[in-house]
Parts: sequence; C-alpha cells; structure tokens
Amino acid sequence: MVTGFIDDAGHPKVELTVVGKRGEITLIPTIDTGFDGQLCLPTEVAIQLGLELIGRLFIELADGTRQRSLVFSGLVKIGATQEEVDIILTEADDALVGTGLLQGRVVTLDFQRKRVEISEKG
Repeated sequence: MVTGFIDDAGHPKVELTVVGKRGEITLIPTIDTGFDGQLCLPTEVAIQLGLELIGRLFIELADGTRQRSLVFSGLVKIGATQEEVDIILTEADDALVGTGLLQGRVVTLDFQRKRVEISEKG
C-alpha cells in the first residue's frame, strides 16, 4: 500500500520516483483524474533525467484545445513496484499522475482524513 495526502487546496498527492538515463528524482505529483495519460512532468525535469523520446501525440486540454505533445519513456517507482511509463511534458511547474498509471490499482481518496491510499498493482 502506498500512502499520500490531500493538501490544503484539496489536491491529492503521492510520492513516486522517476528514473531516466541520467538519474532519478523523487517527486510528489498531483493525482489528476481528468488526465488519462500516465505521467506529466515539467520539461526541465525530463531534461535533467535524460528521458528517451518515443513519439508524439495530440492531447486535448481541459479547455478543449488540442495540441501536439512529445512523449518520452521512463521508469516510475511507486511503492514496491517499478514500471515503464509514457511521459508527456508540460511547461507547468507541477507534475501530474494520470489515470493511466493508476490502472490495475485501487485508489482511495479520504478528504476527511486528508489521506490517499493506492494499492500495489496486481
């Protein structure tokens, strides 16, 4: 079981580690249930990690606009599991975990206790 928290603004957060060719970094991204990808990272983090470019895709933002984005490959450690994921870059300062990374897991958001629980995959 991986535990996280809900911050004072009501955003669910969980700690994970992203691994690239040049190193690894531990982050506390926001869980974004409106994002169906796996992970979205600030561009500067991706450069620092040396992530591998694997393609491009069109994404639709919350306001309905579509834009082309680069997709990179990296490893994510969440709890005791490690898996290869597709990573989309953003110019924003915050990293996001999408529902694609949460597939196969049970996620509990307890706003009263300000607690996030994510089961191990499998």
